Amino acid sequence: MSLKKLFTLDEANSLVPKLLGWVPEIQKLSASMNRDFPDIRNAREKAKWNGGSVEGVGYLNVVMKYNHLIQQIESAGCEVKGISEGLVDFPSIREGREVYLCWRMPEQEILEHNGIGQGLFRLIGSPKTVAEELIAMYTVGLLDGFVVSFPIWHEWEIRNFAEKVLPILKSAGYWVPPWEREWCW
Repeated sequence: MSLKKLFTLDEANSLVPKLLGWVPEIQKLSASMNRDFPDIRNAREKAKWNGGSVEGVGYLNVVMKYNHLIQQIESAGCEVKGISEGLVDFPSIREGREVYLCWRMPEQEILEHNGIGQGLFRLIGSPKTVAEELIAMYTVGLLDGFVVSFPIWHEWEIRNFAEKVLPILKSAGYWVPPWEREWCW
């Protein structure tokens, strides 16, 4: 059993000044890993033949700094939810229920909380990963329905969800198309 740190709103807000320093640095390091070390991809491909890269030391330094900052956040009891978006959650208890106090860069204080499996949440990953996360939330009783919204509307997002995620949910018995349940959305 995990002993998760639970935060009061004041405790969580007291960490915001540190997050305002850590998160932008993590974002810069993440961008650097993807942008500044083009030879690393080649080194990974050559690794099976004992290949290497002249950029290896610099890349490892960036990775170590990145990992150290992530560790700082996680060791405080926070959960990093999205580097590029600057999302960090603080587990908490509200009205006897576990919730996440949600912080987003560059907010100066925590402005909202979401219940576990309640409110807004973002599922990121392959269609299989998204379907598995939804099924897991159903299985443990954290979810009994959902509405999907694509805030930055892309036709491919909707098509991908409809053609790849929903069939997985249907085959697992967690979704029934509206025409099979005699009503439409």
